[in-house]
Amino acid sequence: MQVLGGLNFSGPEGSFSRLTAGVNGWVCAILAVSAGRLGREQLAELLWPDLTPAAARSALRQRLHRMKQTPLASNLELSEYELAWTGESDLRDFRAACAAGDWERALGDYAGPLLQGVPFPPHQDLSGWLEEERSELHAEYLRVLWRAVRAREESLDDRGAASLLWRAADLHPDSSEIVEELLRCLLRLGERQEARLLLLRHAARLQASYGVGLPAVLEAWLPRLETSAQPAAWPSASGHPAARAAQLNGLPGYLTTFVGRRAELRRALGLLTDPQASSRWLTLSGPGGIGKTRLATELARQYAEQTGQDVLFVELAALGTQRQLLEALLLALGEPLEAAKPPQERLLEALPQGSLLLVLDNFEHLMEASALLPRLLLARPELRVLVTSRERLNYQSESVLRLGGLDDAGTDLAAPGDDAGVAGQAGQGQGRSVRLFAERASRADAGFEPARWAAALERIARRCQGLPLALELAAAWVGEYSPDHISARLDATWDFLHTTLRDVPERHRSLRTVFEYSWTALPPALQQSYAGLAVLRSAFGPQTAAQVAGVSQADLSLLERRSLLTRPGAGLYGWHENLRQYALEQLGSRLQELEDRHLDYFVRLAEEAAPRLRGMAQAQTLRDLQAQYPDLRSALSCALQPRHAHLGLRLAGALHWFWYVRGYHQQGLDSLNATLELNAALGLAQRGGTEVTPALALALRASASLASERGLSELAVERFGAALSACEALDDITGQAQVWHGLGILHRDREEYAQAQTELDRAGELWERCGDKYGAATTFNDQGILSAYQNDHAAARASFQRSLDLKREVGDLQGVAYALNNLSNVTGDLSEVLRLDQESLKIKQELGDVLGSAVSYINLSSTALQLGRSQEAAGHLVQALGLIQHLGSYALLPTALLEAARLAMQWQRPLVALTLCGAALHADGQSGVLLRASLRAKLSELSAQARAALHESEGARPGDPLDLPGALDLTLNLLNTDQALSAD
Repeated sequence: MQVLGGLNFSGPEGSFSRLTAGVNGWVCAILAVSAGRLGREQLAELLWPDLTPAAARSALRQRLHRMKQTPLASNLELSEYELAWTGESDLRDFRAACAAGDWERALGDYAGPLLQGVPFPPHQDLSGWLEEERSELHAEYLRVLWRAVRAREESLDDRGAASLLWRAADLHPDSSEIVEELLRCLLRLGERQEARLLLLRHAARLQASYGVGLPAVLEAWLPRLETSAQPAAWPSASGHPAARAAQLNGLPGYLTTFVGRRAELRRALGLLTDPQASSRWLTLSGPGGIGKTRLATELARQYAEQTGQDVLFVELAALGTQRQLLEALLLALGEPLEAAKPPQERLLEALPQGSLLLVLDNFEHLMEASALLPRLLLARPELRVLVTSRERLNYQSESVLRLGGLDDAGTDLAAPGDDAGVAGQAGQGQGRSVRLFAERASRADAGFEPARWAAALERIARRCQGLPLALELAAAWVGEYSPDHISARLDATWDFLHTTLRDVPERHRSLRTVFEYSWTALPPALQQSYAGLAVLRSAFGPQTAAQVAGVSQADLSLLERRSLLTRPGAGLYGWHENLRQYALEQLGSRLQELEDRHLDYFVRLAEEAAPRLRGMAQAQTLRDLQAQYPDLRSALSCALQPRHAHLGLRLAGALHWFWYVRGYHQQGLDSLNATLELNAALGLAQRGGTEVTPALALALRASASLASERGLSELAVERFGAALSACEALDDITGQAQVWHGLGILHRDREEYAQAQTELDRAGELWERCGDKYGAATTFNDQGILSAYQNDHAAARASFQRSLDLKREVGDLQGVAYALNNLSNVTGDLSEVLRLDQESLKIKQELGDVLGSAVSYINLSSTALQLGRSQEAAGHLVQALGLIQHLGSYALLPTALLEAARLAMQWQRPLVALTLCGAALHADGQSGVLLRASLRAKLSELSAQARAALHESEGARPGDPLDLPGALDLTLNLLNTDQALSAD
């Protein structure tokens, strides 16, 4: 099926023919456009919106009956509730290429707008549906186009970029944004006349088709393109212009390649060439070493090529006063320093009357001279100014482009065609940084092979955080050290980042020199504020800064303006990690005091957040704690000092539910164990024993729950016993109920059902005694699981429904998700099972519940397999296995391997099925894995079926059993490669 650029169908002969625009063709097209299955009712309502639902369903049934007699039928999957197009389609190929990040293959699959030129069936109007689908697809097409174009530009292939844009303009001749991008590309290639003709043709088309003129942004191009390719030069000594090309006066030359920053370059070039007078002054702002000078140089070069206007570049780093600045400008313009008139007056006279881009590099230490720039702009209406500075100059007429790390998401500003996000995809989080390092390393060692050191390059890029100077300094050591060694040295100290290269400016020969320059420029009070903030590792707001470091909002603004802090989000401030480490060194004796304040603050924050983790604010609270997790981990490390032992118990206990939901089970258990062991040691040392406190009781119970989750049953039983004694000593009814509940789950999962029932009943009694609906709902849920394990599905459904009702009443989203999940396990209607599992998964994903999401994906895989949707089942299983791999806990893996083995049997791969079942059965009792009797029986039964199938086919026999990590890798490899389990 071809739905891009028209509507065509390839029959068995393989030749394409245009489908008639009747209902049959549109039914197939709608199903091909839908990314999956489409409900019958939804399709009927779309095709016959004026009929009653019953009449529309009847009309659809009749239509499908007639379609069964056509060649299209072999590509349709018709079930009682849903329909799907199972044949190939160009749209499916396009989407697959997009998902794989293969932009040029995606563009090759794209033949034009969705269903272009295809008339609607008689008496039916599908314009609403088509417009919405076409708009979404066009947006995706443009996103792919911009990324493909940027990739070509990154490799300095402007000709290839132009080729992509010409095809796009042919497919979408009315798209002014494509035309604008193509214009810029043609000008970079020096094809000024071709750019002019393109713009004139586009103007004529818009006028003829729509009766409108060019958009304002394109209208502004006409005067520039009407002029000759050779612009007017500065006046010569005789006062007449000399015919010559644009001059790049004082512009530095580089023998290395310009890497990255294409999005910023494009945005800055757009601002400087904007015909609006308000865009005549642009400041590139950012911390030292971020690449301001290199970007400004490339920007000036491309500005001259595109506009034909002269550039005057003046380096200010060595200057110290306004007078020295004036003298440097006069010298650059060829004027003598000695004259009767004041320097500023002579400068205004010396500036040419025509167009000029004045580039002033490194302005941050000359702020008292900044008032000169508005005067120059007022005196010369054709003048444009480009400034680089570690802080903005703070004028209304100044536009500021802040530079972050090469791979920062916020760095690539949201302009059409930006390549933001390309390097942020899986495995490419440091794409531009890696490219810069590899390019510079290849110069340091001509035999350097980037592919060989891919993992090390990723680590180096992460450590340098996209700072170009840091990457270049690190790359200079290639040839003397391996990338692995460089990465290790960077982890040990950032003082490793220095060079002796002769063509590197003195101020850029080490990262420490760069940072010391910024530090010494701060007033003493601001130095104290800046250093105090260094104990904060994650993004922070003004309240956190004030309470931890005593820093005011005004000081935060000053530090951000000087590019010493970043703005990662609304109301938040952040660090470049290397700057934070430098500031931390300046704390000296203040470090302990600030670490104590940091610990106190984050203990209070975690304790205030803990109750919200079980209510209606659960999702947002989880996100907030995740964002602050670097600081929470830092606080936990500080709490392992004997003087903070009590705070460690409080902090670890408050975080235990966050650890559970986010899947940080081992991290949480390690932290709880460390704090409990520290408190026990202190109690023994003081010979009075460990004092029983609510914090101790909570930490004991939390560690028991996480130990149980990791399959450490003996430790869990020991900790639950200690927690119960502590709660009884404190007369803590709620704590006692939680312990009994935890013991019930532990013994239920060990198939000790009678004991589990007693313990869960005891928990239920205590919840009722203290009136805790949240706790009661949780126990109802686990009592339902216990009933289901004993095949009493009626009792299980009743318990799950009671749990679901109470969870909704108290606003526990995670509890709602788990109850929905469990209800699906005791429901017979597969369509209802599917609905419950999908609703459950949606909530779990919103909460970031890794373990719960893995369970839901396994359930969805099982349901899809029962419905005959093997590819869909495989997709769900891949998601589940990836999450299990992330968790590093294999307790859930045997259940996933059972589903994978069922999939293998359906796809006639009995050897694979037998291998996976064997791995699951072999793991029983190992690595925290305990198989329930029902799961063992299913695995054994499926193994017998696989052996029988192998015997009949006289196929190969499995070797020694795989361990669980090996079985997981095998399954993922099979499902993710071209040799995936398939009927073929």
